Amino acid sequence: MSTNSDSQSKGRPAFKATVAHRNKVRLAAAAGMSHDKIAKGLGICRDTLLKHFADELETGGAEKMLENLARLEKAAKKGNVAAMKHLDAKFKVGTAAGEVNPEPKPKTGKKEEQQTAAEGAASGDAGGWGDDLKPNIRVVK
Repeated sequence: MSTNSDSQSKGRPAFKATVAHRNKVRLAAAAGMSHDKIAKGLGICRDTLLKHFADELETGGAEKMLENLARLEKAAKKGNVAAMKHLDAKFKVGTAAGEVNPEPKPKTGKKEEQQTAAEGAASGDAGGWGDDLKPNIRVVK
């Protein structure tokens, strides 16, 4: 009678994330793929993806965008006119969209939004109501 408890373990072997896996997850996150699709592409379940690649999922898109911007800048510095134009267009879009150091908006709930709207209406800043909230007084002579 032999026992193989030490030499054989039951179930699947533990997943080990590699550098290649991490790069794939960053790229997929940058492309906007869903977590389910990324997990399926790696042959793992969603929970395993979230456990092993949380950082890549969170920052992968930003990292890849910065890498591409650096490549564009390098090409532009070498005189690549197409890269210069593309980089310039990125700067204009970012500035127009307010993406350059955007101010975080304070989170407000429904009650706070309603209170702010009511205060604005009372002060004459009715936000689109125009003269609808002003009293309609007629002077008869």
